[in-house]
Amino acid sequence: MVDSPAMSAGSLIGGKYRLTRQIGEGAMGLVWAAVNELTSREVAIKLIVKSTPDLRHRLLREAKACGMLSHRNIIEVLDVGQDENGDPFLVMPLLQGETLKELLDRQFRLDVPVAAQIARDVARALAAAHAATIVHRDLKPANIFLHQEPGTEGLVVKVLDFGVSKNLSAQESMATVVGGLLGSPAYMSPEQIKAARDIDPRSDLWSLGVVLFEMLSGRRPFQGESQEVIAKILRGDIPRIAKFVRNIDPALDALVAHCLQMDRDRRMRSATELAKILEGYTGSNETSRIFAEMPQRSSSMPSASDPSPARGSAYPAPASGAAAPPSSHVVDSTQPLGRATEKIDPAVLASFARQRDASSSSPHAQPAGATPLPGNEGSQRASSGPPGKMGGGTLVLEGRPAELRPEHIRR
Repeated sequence: MVDSPAMSAGSLIGGKYRLTRQIGEGAMGLVWAAVNELTSREVAIKLIVKSTPDLRHRLLREAKACGMLSHRNIIEVLDVGQDENGDPFLVMPLLQGETLKELLDRQFRLDVPVAAQIARDVARALAAAHAATIVHRDLKPANIFLHQEPGTEGLVVKVLDFGVSKNLSAQESMATVVGGLLGSPAYMSPEQIKAARDIDPRSDLWSLGVVLFEMLSGRRPFQGESQEVIAKILRGDIPRIAKFVRNIDPALDALVAHCLQMDRDRRMRSATELAKILEGYTGSNETSRIFAEMPQRSSSMPSASDPSPARGSAYPAPASGAAAPPSSHVVDSTQPLGRATEKIDPAVLASFARQRDASSSSPHAQPAGATPLPGNEGSQRASSGPPGKMGGGTLVLEGRPAELRPEHIRR
């Protein structure tokens, strides 16, 4: 392990990037705001501090993965260089806003349209990555950024940190660390926990299912310390959102469950399919943007493996092992399943549509003749609460109410 040279404001990196302030620190290294002296553009630079062959490999793997991708919802790598010690560094856009983790820390759970828009955009990013044979392998709220793009309204979802991604077209080993897998167990698929060599895009769909579960219910589906979480996942102890949210739209409950299938052959088939189905729950048209009340803050940067904030910095906080405090809130929204027929299995789409239509007339029963999705057989749960609007739900948790506001969604 080699220590990289000490960094300070004013240092020149790569011959053209002048460091201005440190905005993050994590296990992988540091993130600094800097100015490109040739263009005067302010950027973010991810640097390695305790240099090891593994960290150098991860940083370069992230550069290659992001360099292969060009998508609005994926963080862009603008440049790659070497510091005076020969270690690589990445140059990325300086983002403004906060991570999804920070938003959930403040609000605990999100209204259906907001959660659906965020999950849809993440799914679109994954679809682009998967089309390039790249599997992210570390999708979680701390790696999903809600960017306030200058000069525009609303928030742009950005998927961050491809440092442990896998290129399926290249010969790569599973990313590991001493004592276990490299990643976040609470969001890892069963096959990723087992270090399966044939990891494929469906692993990311599991992770997105966990994130969607957390956004809608305010809790992760698998609770406990890392080893306990791993055991629950491998045993198949997979709860349904309906256990925690009364009157949840049965089709939405089934959609999340469809992502969280132990058998990946029974999961949602693709991120493209998932994004198109989620579109029906956004309650908006294609030109809509996500709106959320953001705290007053300065700039925030891409993740450096869950960096912690530097003193005086507005860098996103690292993911916490503790679940968000429970709260009680009535989610009341009408979200009909929109048109989503392109590249979608008609049987799957019809199943969601039948469940949706039934929930709007009787939230306690499954429509006659409906074909349950895999893992959804006999799982439609009768609610003890009063019937609500389709797409809404009364949480079965108690405590402080979440701060959800109508302006989160611009129609």
